[in-house]
Amino acid sequence: MGGTAKAIIGVGLVVCLVLAVTAWWALEAARSTAAGAELRADLGPGRYGQEGVRVSGTAVVRTAPDVAIVRLGYESRSRRAREAKLANDRVMKKVIAAMQKEGVARKDIQTVEYRLFPVWEEWPKPTIRTLFWHILHMVEVRVHKVETVADVIDAASAHGADKVEGVQFAVEELHKVRAQAREMAAKVAREKGEQLARLMGSRLGKVVAVVDSHVRYWDSPWSWYGTGSANIAAQRMAEVPTPAAAADSVVSAGQVVVEAREEVVFALQ
Repeated sequence: MGGTAKAIIGVGLVVCLVLAVTAWWALEAARSTAAGAELRADLGPGRYGQEGVRVSGTAVVRTAPDVAIVRLGYESRSRRAREAKLANDRVMKKVIAAMQKEGVARKDIQTVEYRLFPVWEEWPKPTIRTLFWHILHMVEVRVHKVETVADVIDAASAHGADKVEGVQFAVEELHKVRAQAREMAAKVAREKGEQLARLMGSRLGKVVAVVDSHVRYWDSPWSWYGTGSANIAAQRMAEVPTPAAAADSVVSAGQVVVEAREEVVFALQ
């Protein structure tokens, strides 16, 4: 092979190498451009990137409760199951009648716990001999005249109720209070977003996303009240206990608290 042919082959190899390198650089450039476009799309308006703003607004609404929920009842024991049941039923009928006289509707009194069970001798060694039958009847009472809840408790106690497990205050139409809290929280979020956009030399754009973080509801906690099982020891074998005189109760309704928190994403203009 002559010198001229070798020179032509060498030039051809160089040209192929240059073309291969150029093609590789062009491919890498195209990939970089596509990646950059994807990144810019992710960071565009309405995303959590450099062209949007994410804010949250919180609002608290306090309102007076319009219903009081009381859980109360009678707990007793007797030698025989039927005697225990009949004695408990007699007392609870008097308790329910007394609460109705205080303005509680029958439909607002609901049995939530009713238990009748034997108690066996366990000392000095376990046996199957029944010592007595234990019975518990608890009702949940909804008092719509909140200011009379103390009178309802006293009337029930005076007629034999020896367990009052708590008083809870609530709002019947809670959805309206929650809607009010959400509206206030959304307004706070927009005002915050407008302020931040103004401080950054921009303007607030359209709403891109809204997250209802939570709506928290605080009513009054269950507060313990009453004698519990104190009467049972003294009246263990009595068929029908004598109602004790009721002391005047003091129960404060306070306020129901509803908190709403809204997270909003705005685009920036």
